Amino acid sequence: MSADPYSARVRALFADPAHAGQLDGGRTVAVAGQDVRLELSGAATGERLDALRFRAWGCPHVIAAAEAACTGLEGAT
Repeated sequence: MSADPYSARVRALFADPAHAGQLDGGRTVAVAGQDVRLELSGAATGERLDALRFRAWGCPHVIAAAEAACTGLEGAT
């Protein structure tokens, strides 16, 4: 077992979060608990999610998960 707590995927997503920030003019929701805070901002046209951004306060896993979620959901219906 590796002593490194972060996988290569987590390290890559954490190092370059393309979706970090707040989306001006979008809708924002926030959740907080257990020393983690996450804000998601999104904009949609009809049923399509045009843009999704996040702001996260927590460990690298939280930031990497938020980036992965935004990457997977942006452009989806």
